[in-house]
Amino acid sequence: MVKNVWLQELNHKNKNQQLKDSIKNASTTFYDLEDEYIKNEDKVMFFKKAHQLSEDKREILYLRLLGDLSFKEIGSIFERTENWARVTFYRAKLELRKDE
Repeated sequence: MVKNVWLQELNHKNKNQQLKDSIKNASTTFYDLEDEYIKNEDKVMFFKKAHQLSEDKREILYLRLLGDLSFKEIGSIFERTENWARVTFYRAKLELRKDE
């Protein structure tokens, strides 16, 4: 008899914990969806602004941020100097921030 009471109590505690976990997961999932939506909107705005840059600036921005290339590698792609790539990237960032 005592064993049954103990098992019922244990089962009741497990159900309560599962309910609490479900509520926590549901609110976390909602927050994650909202956060993901905001990140996606930021990406869209970034690419809209980047599209308005000159072709060289846009391509350097993509190579640096998405291609994860060094300024030396970017300079060699454009057959320019590393410093030229660095300065052009900096100017592209300034143009993107100017509209904020």
